[in-house]
Amino acid sequence: MLAEPDPLATLLEGAPVQKIDVAADVAVLRLRTPGATFYLIVSSGRAGPLVGLTREKPFKGAGVFSKEGTALPASEKVRVRTRVEGGLLIAFNERRAIVRREDATIVIEASAALGARVTVREARDAEDLGASVARADDLELWCARGEELVLGFGEGAL
Repeated sequence: MLAEPDPLATLLEGAPVQKIDVAADVAVLRLRTPGATFYLIVSSGRAGPLVGLTREKPFKGAGVFSKEGTALPASEKVRVRTRVEGGLLIAFNERRAIVRREDATIVIEASAALGARVTVREARDAEDLGASVARADDLELWCARGEELVLGFGEGAL
């Protein structure tokens, strides 16, 4: 008989980041767990949730990553992918996700300020995550936030 997961465990902790898509105002990390794939969305410059999960790939054909004004140069996308892909998710919360890859700890951070960008940077210290992290027993809450977040990008985003 399989043991129940610890409800206080960090949600998706240790999940490999298979891919990251990034634009100025949104980043989507594809996370793989045994038997499931999740998409962690980190978004800036909007009201409502800034971070959420989906089980389905968001933004298919919506042009979110190539839209004029928010698309990043190819060199910036490569820089972010090199730093994040292949890393392991440490944790996430309402404002940021933290990924560990080799000797680097990377923060993907959101801001609700109008016109704000998603930032990808090296962690400064332990305060980067804060006291609150997503817990394993809150999976459905984070998926609801993800759906709300994606719908905020407009029709056809999910």
